[in-house]
Amino acid sequence: MPYAHLAMSFELRGPRGRDWSHVAKLRGAADFLARSLELPAVVLTAVAVAVEELAENLIKYHCWEGQGEPCARLTMGVVQERAELVISSQSQLQPDREHLDQLKRVFSSIEVHGPREAYTRRVSELAAGEDGGQLAQLGLYRIAVEGGFALTLHHADDAGITITATLPLSS
Repeated sequence: MPYAHLAMSFELRGPRGRDWSHVAKLRGAADFLARSLELPAVVLTAVAVAVEELAENLIKYHCWEGQGEPCARLTMGVVQERAELVISSQSQLQPDREHLDQLKRVFSSIEVHGPREAYTRRVSELAAGEDGGQLAQLGLYRIAVEGGFALTLHHADDAGITITATLPLSS
């Protein structure tokens, strides 16, 4: 099935960027885009999970203070030639780098164990109280397991981080 080239891009800026109501707005816009592509219901659900989790991460972990007007970006579109849905979040992390280290652990676990086993291990850690007082950190696992997205992490000190979730639209 050929897919039209459709895309959306949102920037969250300044002090108002940290507004949690943005999550619902981004999900609504992503749902509109996905429905306009006439994607199957299972893909609509996957898109909702991915957009919500990536938007929440942007709001929680983006460095909203600093020079200029801090900006976090969420984009979604179809790569027509490959029939893939791509959702990407770009953010400048807070300077303590704790979140970057956590992201690297999540991506490493998914790479080594596969998404489902990595997710199960994380849930087991939480259930056993082995989380070291950290937040659940299940969002990226959910994108991979529940949504079926392949995840990539790109980090450059000067450009921040980009998390990309890619979902094939044809089998």
